[in-house]
Amino acid sequence: MRLRLRVGDVMRERGLTVAQLAAMAGVAPNTARALSRGVNERVDFVVLGKVARALGVRPLELLEEVEGDLGKRKATREAA
Repeated sequence: MRLRLRVGDVMRERGLTVAQLAAMAGVAPNTARALSRGVNERVDFVVLGKVARALGVRPLELLEEVEGDLGKRKATREAA
């Protein structure tokens, strides 16, 4: 099992842009963009909390458990 970030899903539901989320959450635009795309391998709990608060959800609502191996993405990238 692995976790998938749902930040982008919630942003789309609320009609928010990356710039709007960054401003609302007090995070850098690059951070908001990475979270919205789900490309992070690690997420700081403080940042996750800020983003969740800005989106009006609990932090756990931004995480989804999905099938798959945790190391598969890294192995795929290294093979490229």
